[in-house]
Amino acid sequence: MSYDAALQALTDGYFVYAVEDASGGLSPVGHHAALRRIEQAGAVSVTALQVLLEFQRDWARHENSDEVIRTLKTHGTVFGPDSENARTGISKTDRSIR
Repeated sequence: MSYDAALQALTDGYFVYAVEDASGGLSPVGHHAALRRIEQAGAVSVTALQVLLEFQRDWARHENSDEVIRTLKTHGTVFGPDSENARTGISKTDRSIR
């Protein structure tokens, strides 16, 4: 979503998430300035990882957890190269997510 589109969506009454690492600017300074402006207008800044994990929501729900873990392994993760740490760190009580 572009800067102008995000501001227009906010003006039109939509709730806007600005996915920081899925957008860019001509320079890092311009990128950060645009994000700050969108946030000042009411958008919420998130990362792509936050969006993915929000879609999963609850690690007790098994319908999509394997696909989420597969995506993390494929595209990298803040948990490091061993995504099994992510799985056990996120769901210590549910050992069926393996």
